[in-house]
Amino acid sequence: MGILHLDESSFRFAFFPTRRSLRTTTGMEAETTVGVSSICPQRTNPTGDVEFIGMRFRFDLGVEYGKDGEPLELECSGVVSADAVRWVKIGPPDQILASINSANPQYPKISTAYNITAGVYNIIITPFGVSDEGNYKCTLNKNGNISTPTLLKVKLAVAPTLGALTMEIDNAAPSTVVWVAGRTKSVSCECTDGGPAPTVTLYQDGTLLKTGTISVSSSITLTKTPTLTKVLKCIAENIVSAIEKTTRVTVKVPPTSITTKINGVDLETVDWVDGQTKTVTCEAVGGSPTPTVLLMRDSTVIEFGTGSISQYVTLTKSLNPAVIQCSATNIAIDNPMTDQTTVNLQYRPSNGPVITGLPSQDLIEERSPTTLTLTCTVGMSNPEPTLTWNCPAGNDSSNTRSITRTISVNKKINGDTCTCSGSQSVTGWTGIVSVTFTVHYLPNSGPDITGYVTGQKLTEAPSAKVTLTCIVGEADPQATIKWGSNCPAGADTSSTKSITRVISVHRRINGVTCTCSGSQSVTGWTGADSVTLTVYYGPDSVTIGGVERVYTGESLTLSCDTVANPGVTYRWMKNGGVVPGQTQQTLTSTYNRNDKTVSCTATNSITSTTATGSTPLTVDYGTSNTSIQVSEVTIEGETVTINCSSLGNPAPTYTITGPRRTSNQGTLEIADIDRSDSGQYSCTAVNPYNIETRTVDVEVQYPPDVSVTYTNVTKNDTGMVITCEVTGEPPTYNFSPWKHIGPDEHTEIRHLPGKQNGGQFALTFNDPITYEDSGYYTCIASNGIKGRSQQIKQTKMSGYFVVEGSPKVLTEDSEVRGNLGEDVILTVAFYSLPTFTSVQWFKQHQQASVLLKSNNSEYTIGTRVSDLKAKFHDKDVTVPGYITSVNYNNVTRGDFTSYTVLINNTEGSSVFTITLKGVSKFY
Repeated sequence: MGILHLDESSFRFAFFPTRRSLRTTTGMEAETTVGVSSICPQRTNPTGDVEFIGMRFRFDLGVEYGKDGEPLELECSGVVSADAVRWVKIGPPDQILASINSANPQYPKISTAYNITAGVYNIIITPFGVSDEGNYKCTLNKNGNISTPTLLKVKLAVAPTLGALTMEIDNAAPSTVVWVAGRTKSVSCECTDGGPAPTVTLYQDGTLLKTGTISVSSSITLTKTPTLTKVLKCIAENIVSAIEKTTRVTVKVPPTSITTKINGVDLETVDWVDGQTKTVTCEAVGGSPTPTVLLMRDSTVIEFGTGSISQYVTLTKSLNPAVIQCSATNIAIDNPMTDQTTVNLQYRPSNGPVITGLPSQDLIEERSPTTLTLTCTVGMSNPEPTLTWNCPAGNDSSNTRSITRTISVNKKINGDTCTCSGSQSVTGWTGIVSVTFTVHYLPNSGPDITGYVTGQKLTEAPSAKVTLTCIVGEADPQATIKWGSNCPAGADTSSTKSITRVISVHRRINGVTCTCSGSQSVTGWTGADSVTLTVYYGPDSVTIGGVERVYTGESLTLSCDTVANPGVTYRWMKNGGVVPGQTQQTLTSTYNRNDKTVSCTATNSITSTTATGSTPLTVDYGTSNTSIQVSEVTIEGETVTINCSSLGNPAPTYTITGPRRTSNQGTLEIADIDRSDSGQYSCTAVNPYNIETRTVDVEVQYPPDVSVTYTNVTKNDTGMVITCEVTGEPPTYNFSPWKHIGPDEHTEIRHLPGKQNGGQFALTFNDPITYEDSGYYTCIASNGIKGRSQQIKQTKMSGYFVVEGSPKVLTEDSEVRGNLGEDVILTVAFYSLPTFTSVQWFKQHQQASVLLKSNNSEYTIGTRVSDLKAKFHDKDVTVPGYITSVNYNNVTRGDFTSYTVLINNTEGSSVFTITLKGVSKFY
């Protein structure tokens, strides 16, 4: 609860708890709230009491604030034992809140708290709110001196809540502040005015740094001791509320050092072999936050981390010279802290050793060049390697990266090897390169062929061989020798100085010249040798030539042909017998049809070889003995073959001709033969010298073809006939009795005899015909020949045989029972051929028959088609018929009577009477 205090001795009018000290014009101190503009002069009388000097004093105060919703006490003090007190809320109109006696009951929020002897005259507003805002005054009177009262005045208002409290470090939000140890920053706090100006206080780690009104600012230097975390707090408060703002600041500390270590050792320079891997460590000491550490090679980052990092690093000579660098940095330093190690990269030679100085052309003894200067060279390396020769003797010279040797070219160094080797101890590198000297020289003899000389005689035989060897002297490179393309093929073998060919002795090589040639491309040398081969052979086969075809009785000349060296003698034979006096190569003779072969034998007296050849002899003659043949029995549906044959040379051609088929072969095959193929077949045989024709008759047998004829009749007719006619081959027939089949086409009614007359079989009806004779009639015949389905009996069913007559009633029950008041149906079934022309129903009524003419509400009349059961010659059959009916609705007594149905067709009429009776005996 706030208190406004008025004190007579100092004329105080104060609002608590916030107070300000003011000095009056008389030198007295007055405590009051904001805005005291003046105080009243006073004096003390002899009795020691305060007197007023006869004028009205006035306090002009500024706005004072109370807290909304809480009690507010206004204190007026300074006049002891006042005899008149008045508290007024200034209007208009003025409101008297309290007097010397008590609070005005019209204002229930007002209560008094007087202490007259102490000179305190307080009122309490409970609760204080917006409606209580305004100007208040307190008047004190003593000793009836009303005209000179003590007057205190104040203006009250509800204090608003404090506004936002902000903190900034170097004019930035604390979340973005980086504070390095030892650095000074400006910290400020400011609170939006909430009415009574708030007091703002700044603390560091609980220690008061500075206090101000509305805002406060201070320069602060932070260190890393005793902790790195510092707490800055601002508090703003007034009579209404208090708020605070806290920021935790972490002090940043730079690292103290950064060290670069290679395999754990801190070195300024290090030797590093090309391709070698070492462990590089960057180690930072101190720093908060932990510094970021970078590992770099030649300013290129290869690893990073915090505090301390290690990395396997491989360096190659392409990076020489190289620098390994470590850097450490954190937010507390502006420039990174660095350390580095210089690398001396040791690497193998980039290439080599390589030997140069060899001529581009081959070396040839006694030709330029006569000396060689060889140089062994290696590429760049660190350190330089050691080079040495292992070569034929010569003169040497050297420098840091190469050595040179000069060697004389002669036949002695041919095949020698010259080696240059190098080594480097630091890297362990070794290298070696070699060249082998080849010095070319010419053959000292050849080529020469041995194993045969020209003019030597060879005899052809399956296993006879001749071996030729071509030899050449030593050379480098060894001379190339080969057999010429004119040399006969054979099995070859070779060595460095010779080639050998084994040739089969055959007539094909007779007179062939075989050449062996040699060459040496390096030196340009060439040479050759040759022999000519002579072979005796044959004969091994004989061929008889000339025209081998002759007409019987004519003369023919043949020749005996063979191959041999030297010539042969001949002998001729005909059909296995020697032809006397014929020793020449040709034979002239006549021939007949029995002469089949001619042969010739040739003999070589040198080789003692004999060969014989023969040829078949073709003697032509005209056709003869022509014949045509066919199987004796030919049945329809089978396959029949007709063969035609004849003698003749050349072989005859054939033409077979029949009633409807022709063949140009010696055979005519008729598959599925039928009766139309019956007739005469002729065979004609033809060759260039004659034509012959022969014939044969073919008769095809087939089962009977059956047909049935009849005429529909009228009942009671007599002498009616159903005729069955058959044709077949052979024309001898057997008939089975006729079968009578019902209208349903499957019910067999009876068997009936017939009368045969050759190929006819007749069924005659001598008795009067009735409707029961209607149906189908089947004729069955055979002639011993099976049909295509292998059935021996052939059948034919007639069409439906109709016996026309007056309608036939099939209903037998003439009584129908029914109940009075119920429905009843009167039905009559009948059969009618021809179709009925009319159906009439009559009702017996009072001794008269009344025609039921049409449908009405009492009954309906109708006739419909229906399959009916009937008896044909005591057999149950199904026939197409009709059912006529009268359907009575709600039978009355007058309906129990007799009913007659009259059915008409063009052949007559039928009548049937049916009686409707009641189920009870009374009807």
